[in-house]
Amino acid sequence: MEKKIFKSFEIIEKESSKSGNKYYLLSVTAQNGKTAEMFMSESQKDLYDLTPAENRSVEIAQRKSKAGNDYECICLKLGEDSFDFFPKDRAFLSLAKRLAAK
Repeated sequence: MEKKIFKSFEIIEKESSKSGNKYYLLSVTAQNGKTAEMFMSESQKDLYDLTPAENRSVEIAQRKSKAGNDYECICLKLGEDSFDFFPKDRAFLSLAKRLAAK
């Protein structure tokens, strides 16, 4: 059985200190407890809420740019839909993969 790359993930609801509007973050935790938080749209959050828990997952996905370059991102899978997220700290993906390989 393949070891999971991420320990856990959750959706965090926050409120903007400037406007007072609420917004959502996808929080992904690596095996060592380090987290990456990425902005999530309200529509993505609504779809998350409509998707049964057993059909939700997060993984690292390989993608190819229009220029043909390979890159990796965090992919949130909600049933048959998938959404790509990019952590500010690009080393987070490499760290998560190395920790999972141990």
